[in-house]
Amino acid sequence: RSRRVQPNVITYNTAFASCLDGTLAGSQRASQLAAEMVSDIQRQVDSGVLEMDEYTNIIPDFYTRTLARQLMKQLKSNWENGEIDRQVAKTTLRKPLLDLVEFMKTDLAASAESQKEFIKGGAPENDATEADVDDTDAELE
Repeated sequence: RSRRVQPNVITYNTAFASCLDGTLAGSQRASQLAAEMVSDIQRQVDSGVLEMDEYTNIIPDFYTRTLARQLMKQLKSNWENGEIDRQVAKTTLRKPLLDLVEFMKTDLAASAESQKEFIKGGAPENDATEADVDDTDAELE
């Protein structure tokens, strides 16, 4: 973001992987990144990005959810080691990571999926409809 470049799912996955160091600081950073990712997903869906590819897509993939699960296990080991209070960890740091793990069950995921389908299939359907209209016009003349 410092160079006015928006992150994508690959960037987030790389950042999440770098947080898997077993430290509480890594868990805290991962939680912050997860919250930012959910915010960016909402912004992408709201903006209606029409050209979505792997370099502009922010929607979490299987690897993102796998990393988030591993980071939640790391956070659990942090509270088991006494580095953070369990209740504090569950109510603050764990929430954004859990949001990523359960992303596919949310309304936001449904909106993102319908937008993705529209982008993939929207243009050809419109072209076919216009061709049908042209054929109908030709028949009427």
